[in-house]
Amino acid sequence: MDLANLKNKSAKITFKLDGEEVNIEFHPHRLTPEYRAGLQRLAQDETDEEPRDSDAQMLSDLLIKWDVMAGGEPYPPTYENLLTAPQSLVTRTALEILEAVGKLATPKKSKK
Repeated sequence: MDLANLKNKSAKITFKLDGEEVNIEFHPHRLTPEYRAGLQRLAQDETDEEPRDSDAQMLSDLLIKWDVMAGGEPYPPTYENLLTAPQSLVTRTALEILEAVGKLATPKKSKK
């Protein structure tokens, strides 16, 4: 296994939020213990003049694309755009990614 190749793999998932379908593509293997620790430090850093949102930061780093629109125009998942997106969308997308990574880490039970 080559970690560089693994970190460049992508995954796609679809979920519904308030009756609307959201399709995302992301890099699941870029979520590392070091990266998560950085997100925790980011969320706890009170000295930063401009506090950063850890969910928005994670999504802007991991999302390759999504099909979210704003007024009929594509709404790229940049950090700045994610700050103005509904919290429910940002949080749900982050939770869906974490759940997908958890499934990748869980061994499949063999059928006997």
